[in-house]
Amino acid sequence: MTRLLASLGLASTPEQGSRAPVLALLLLLVGAYYASTLVQGSAALIERFLPGWSVYLRIPGMVCSLLVGHGLIRAVVYRDDHSWGGWLRRQIL
Repeated sequence: MTRLLASLGLASTPEQGSRAPVLALLLLLVGAYYASTLVQGSAALIERFLPGWSVYLRIPGMVCSLLVGHGLIRAVVYRDDHSWGGWLRRQIL
């Protein structure tokens, strides 16, 4: 069970130090793929009804995906809050 938790990035610090969170990174890649598919589909729908306006969804969608991905990598792999999203959260708080 500790191997599974370590591969997800949820194990205790000594166990996590010896194992990389491979499943967490794979799940992050799958989530990024489906998020980009969702943004692309929404942009195609907007482009159909409002030609030229889909870029206003693709750019923020890409930036948000990068922010969330970077925050998840920092949280899962490095176990800290030194990410763009963490900085923004600290500024809001």
